[in-house]
Amino acid sequence: MDPSVDAWTTYYHRIFDLLTTNCAYMRVTKLLLRVLDPEYPSGSDASHRVWYPNNDVTQSVMYKELLSKLDQTSVREVEMMPYVFDEPSRQTWLKWAPENGGPMSGAYAFAAEFNKHLTGVKFTGLTTDYEELNQSKSDYALLTDPEGESAFKGGHLELDFGIGLGYYQWSRFPLYTWTQHFYMEVYDIVTPFGGVDSSDQSRFLLYKDDPEAMVNYIVNEVLDSNTKAAYSQYSDGAHLMWSIQSMGLPCQYPLNDGNCGANHEFGEWSSQAFNQFLQLILPALGTGQQQGVYQIDYLPYQMMPANMRHCLSFGCDQ
Repeated sequence: MDPSVDAWTTYYHRIFDLLTTNCAYMRVTKLLLRVLDPEYPSGSDASHRVWYPNNDVTQSVMYKELLSKLDQTSVREVEMMPYVFDEPSRQTWLKWAPENGGPMSGAYAFAAEFNKHLTGVKFTGLTTDYEELNQSKSDYALLTDPEGESAFKGGHLELDFGIGLGYYQWSRFPLYTWTQHFYMEVYDIVTPFGGVDSSDQSRFLLYKDDPEAMVNYIVNEVLDSNTKAAYSQYSDGAHLMWSIQSMGLPCQYPLNDGNCGANHEFGEWSSQAFNQFLQLILPALGTGQQQGVYQIDYLPYQMMPANMRHCLSFGCDQ
C-alpha cells in the first residue's frame, strides 16, 4: 500500500463507510486497527507521519477519518495492534515507553494519548499476534508473569490486552493469566490438517457456499473435544476468527502478487452463505464466543457496495 497520507486518508474513510454500509450483513461491534509505529513511514518529515503528524495524534488521518466518527457506527470497542515484529519498530515504540519499559508499554502510552482527545468511542485495549510478540523477548516474558501486567502496560491497566493465537494453541490460556482476549485463528486450519491452502482441494472450495458442510467439517474434524472444551471454558475471552482471503478474486487491497491473501477461504463465498455460516457455527460448538473477520483489506467486491468496488494497492496491476 502507498505510504502517503492521502492513501491512508482513503483507507480510513473506506473503513468508516464499510462499517455503516456493507453487503456482508455484518454488524461490527469491535474493531482492531493496525498501527505500524508512530514514525511511519520511516524517514518522512514530521508532517507526513501517518499516525503522529507534527507530534499531534489529533492531526492523524486515523483520528480524523475514523476514530472521531465511530459513535456514528455500531463499533463500541477499538483495539490498537502495534507492530513489534522487527527491531526498528520496537525501537520507535520504546521512545514512548516509561523508564525501563518495553516496546508494548510504549504502545500503550501511544493508545492512551489518543484516548486523551477522543470524546466518544476510545481505545479499549491493545492486541498483538503471538509470532510478533515473541520477537519482543522482554514483553513476552511479562506475559507469562502473573505480576507482569502493570509493567507490560506501562501502568495503563485501564486498557485490555489481547493476543492472536493459532486455533490449536488453547493450552496457552491458563499461562497468560492476565490476558483478557484470545483471538483464535480458526481459519488457519492448514496446520495440521492441510484442509486450507491455495489448491483446488481447499475445503473452502469443496464446501463453497455450503455453510452446513463447513460447520460439520470444523466441528467434527478440525476441533477435537479438548479444543472445544477449552473454548467453552474460556468463552468470555476467546474470539473465533474467520478469514475472507481469496485467490485472484477482486478485493480492495490485494497483496503485491494480486491475490487477496494466501489461501482459498471465505472470500470465495457469497455474502449470504458466509453470513449463514456465522449464524450456525457458534450454536454447533455449543459456546457463546464472539467471532470476528480477518481482514478488511481482503474484503471482496461482492461484499461491498457497487460504488466502492475499487482496487487501491500496488497489487492491483498484477
